[in-house]
Amino acid sequence: MNNMVLLIYNKRLIFCHYLSMSSLRPFFYGLFAASIGVVLALPSVMTSWPWGIFSQGLAYMSIFFHEIGHTVFSWIFGMPAIPIFDFKHGGGYSVPVTSRVWAGQIAIWVAFAYWLYSLRERLHPIALYPLAGLLLVMVGVGLTPYFEDVILFMGHGTEAIIGGFLIARGIHGVLLTRPSERWLNVTVGTFFIFEQLVMCLMLLTDAQTRYDYETQKGGHGMGDLTRIAGSHIGWTQDGMVAFLAVFTVVMAILIPIIIYILLRIFSPRYSGKQI
Repeated sequence: MNNMVLLIYNKRLIFCHYLSMSSLRPFFYGLFAASIGVVLALPSVMTSWPWGIFSQGLAYMSIFFHEIGHTVFSWIFGMPAIPIFDFKHGGGYSVPVTSRVWAGQIAIWVAFAYWLYSLRERLHPIALYPLAGLLLVMVGVGLTPYFEDVILFMGHGTEAIIGGFLIARGIHGVLLTRPSERWLNVTVGTFFIFEQLVMCLMLLTDAQTRYDYETQKGGHGMGDLTRIAGSHIGWTQDGMVAFLAVFTVVMAILIPIIIYILLRIFSPRYSGKQI
């Protein structure tokens, strides 16, 4: 009985030591890194000197991923496109090379399906089934007019996904090229998330921001969310902004959770097994 009490006591000491030395330090590092990302995403900081230099640099990084998102989903739906920066009006474009090419669309679907089939013995079902489901969803959407809405939305959508992924890399310390970049990932990912949330808040509450958004690129109704809302009766820009805000928050929370679950399943470090 005494040995059992001593064992429990020692385990508690080990747990407390682990909590204080191993868990809290990364937590505070991550909190500090995230705080920097939040501050840099504030409008007052983005226009200040000299901190605005860092904010604008991160903003152009988010623009890069934004246009990559448009471009990737354009290719997925059979519309070859090229991403470019727009140095005249700001932001960027995903420039279509041609109109929709059904042969290319079908080729992409077949290639993706064959890739999944070739990996069926090596890919864990927890990854295989969601990817197969994603393919079916993409095929279903591709057969409707809504594929254009997906292309337009996935500029902002990709920013949220990349932001969530960078936060996950930093939180879990995985998929890093070097350890020193761990907390930088948290800062950049948090900036992507909060910059987008600030934009959503401003679009919902500030008339000048709405006007600037709707008249960007030197024309009226050129914003992605404006174009989506304008393509459907009953859809509003405010509704799309609210949906984007929810999507952004969900990606910031869901992606780190998914990666944590995957690590628990596949990584000995997280599953409690010894390497």
